[in-house]
Amino acid sequence: MLKLCKIIKEKRGVISIEFAICFPLFILLFAFVLEMNRLMFISSSLDLLTADVARRASITENINKNSSSYSNIFYNELSKELTLWPMLTSQDNFIVQVEFCNNIKNIIDNKCNTTSTSLSKIIRYKVEYKYNAFFSSLFPDLANASLKRESVVYREFQS
Repeated sequence: MLKLCKIIKEKRGVISIEFAICFPLFILLFAFVLEMNRLMFISSSLDLLTADVARRASITENINKNSSSYSNIFYNELSKELTLWPMLTSQDNFIVQVEFCNNIKNIIDNKCNTTSTSLSKIIRYKVEYKYNAFFSSLFPDLANASLKRESVVYREFQS
């Protein structure tokens, strides 16, 4: 019994055990904070990027009346902006859809066309970013997440 009391009173190796328990949890917490910060940065940048690029594409004068030319302008503006943060995103993960609507009711009812007419003055951009997590093995819910944004703009120049 005396030997057991002596072992309990000696505190050799306690720091090593605490370090072995706490350090992996600290690294996991650090990875989680890093991943959440990256997700929030990409999300807020996507908001700003979608609004700004949609605005630039809508005020472009010399453009054909089809969705492919609007999406080309969108992708060109996107590639100009993405040069600032290539370590965090990839242009291959973006999906852009362009729809032309005659009025707000068409947008609400989701009855927009992919081809432009003389009546379609409103453009709806749908941008989806397929998010790939750095630590997908640690956070499987984020592994196949996608961020979706929509921007509705009024087409100023029509031919």
